[in-house]
Amino acid sequence: MADAPAPDDSGIPPFHVFRALFALFVIGVGVYLIATATKPTETVTARVNYRYMPFSRADTVDFKFADGSDGNEIEPGGLVDAVQEFGPGPARVTRNTENDSIYKVVFHDKTYSLSDPGEDRGGGIIAIVLGALYLGCALLWQVVNRMLPDPAPPGEEPAPTRE
Repeated sequence: MADAPAPDDSGIPPFHVFRALFALFVIGVGVYLIATATKPTETVTARVNYRYMPFSRADTVDFKFADGSDGNEIEPGGLVDAVQEFGPGPARVTRNTENDSIYKVVFHDKTYSLSDPGEDRGGGIIAIVLGALYLGCALLWQVVNRMLPDPAPPGEEPAPTRE
């Protein structure tokens, strides 16, 4: 009976791609947390209007702000029902001054929360640091394993180190 051929790995252990992807995912979450952290907000008057978009089958509320800008929110929960019930009208809108994300709308004396500003800047920094450390350890482990000599079978001398 013939022996099975030895696997040809050329002495290089495989790089663990999933470890690197996980580290990059954690870093990405950290960047997201920092990017969505609390930004300055403003409360402005806007006129709201309902619009149905048939090509995407989405309910949309359009906003025309007093400063001349406009915006929209797709499927903003109970606000769609209110605008359909009361029709277009004025509203007080709290939005992000940097990217115009809409957080809160007061329409006919009822408050609708569309999204919340993130408050996890510290958590984002921690996630980036931990992800970078994990990625660095995965890469360092790969380099160290390439520098180590091949293990010797029982009863034999270890192989010489690679140059």
